[in-house]
Amino acid sequence: MLANRFFKTALLFLLTGLFVGMYMGPAGDFRLKHVHAHLNLLGWVTMGMVGLLYAARPALERGRLPHIHYWLHTVGLLVFMGGFAFGVLSGQFRGIPVGVGAAMVLSGLIVFAVHVFRRMRD
Repeated sequence: MLANRFFKTALLFLLTGLFVGMYMGPAGDFRLKHVHAHLNLLGWVTMGMVGLLYAARPALERGRLPHIHYWLHTVGLLVFMGGFAFGVLSGQFRGIPVGVGAAMVLSGLIVFAVHVFRRMRD
């Protein structure tokens, strides 16, 4: 069930975001604040909400677009935040992985929006 995959992935992003936050506070090192926020908002909140929508409306899981959205969003967020964290921590910021990852997440959300608007007609 795709809803479960979205929700389990959201939980993994939540845990990762929480660990980043738990490092930052005691260490007094807030360089990863954007990574922390994006993992929690794009990972936990957004993917969790999508999972809840799919659980409430199982017919929305049908077709290729929900799977395309899942993979674009998941891989994109990993590339986006991985690239961002690497750049911040190493001082060698590379715009390509950040831009590619962000574009993948955005593309996935556009795919999701198109899919929902097509399927949820009044």
